[in-house]
Amino acid sequence: MSDKYLIGIGCSFTQGQGGVTQDIHKKWGDDVYNGTHSLPIDKEERQCSWVGQLCEKYLRTHVPINLGQRGRGNRSAAKELYLNRLDSKSEKIVVYALSGMERFDFPNKDAIFAHHHFYAMFPTPNNKEKPLWSAYAEHVWSDQFVVIETILNILEVQNWCKVNNAKLLLASAFSSDITQEYFRATLSTMPSKMYMADLVDWDLFWRPDGYDSFLHMLLDLQENGSDEVDKLRYGGFYHRYLNKFPCKEYITPCTHPTYKSHGIIAKKMFQELKRRKYV
Repeated sequence: MSDKYLIGIGCSFTQGQGGVTQDIHKKWGDDVYNGTHSLPIDKEERQCSWVGQLCEKYLRTHVPINLGQRGRGNRSAAKELYLNRLDSKSEKIVVYALSGMERFDFPNKDAIFAHHHFYAMFPTPNNKEKPLWSAYAEHVWSDQFVVIETILNILEVQNWCKVNNAKLLLASAFSSDITQEYFRATLSTMPSKMYMADLVDWDLFWRPDGYDSFLHMLLDLQENGSDEVDKLRYGGFYHRYLNKFPCKEYITPCTHPTYKSHGIIAKKMFQELKRRKYV
């Protein structure tokens, strides 16, 4: 087995939700775009993701390890590095494609942990079906809280990579707020803690073609550079594309990258890895 690995950590934008080939779509139909589907295509989605395509087309000497998980947040993404047996001496590249900062993960209880390591909460007030989400929204969540939590998650991955002989590339999957400027502005209400925004090694952060996130780049492609892109990248994309059929060229009806889009991300990421002399 190769002693070189490409490790992707993140959410469904890393796992590959919905970004399947035409052959897989032909077999299973539009159910592939159902974010909660139970179709036996997890392996295929991971192969079709930017992680899989990057190794298949460009980094053929590297073994892809896709640790992305649907619906999970940045906390669980960081901790997945500890929950999978990875040789500390092997040559590794870790790509941390950060998810939505509002998500908060904790380990699943009892036997569930054996199959799904983490459960994610979203701040949702008055959620009678999930009262824990309501409690999170009312008693824990705030703009400052999620920024601090995100910084700590990034620092954990930075440190893991230093200890485990891994090169690190940071990126944002779909959030336009994961920036040094936004972090400093959000922490400005606590002047003594503003320094935390500078603890992140922002030189490790990759903005593909100058875009804030993977999604921002894909929105610009899908909308042909329309003025609407700035509105869409701050949440409007969800209503624009969710359950809108047939599937668009770059964004799926489950608001994720298409197979073609994962290929674009993979190609541009390879160019960035070369520029940084990671490969």
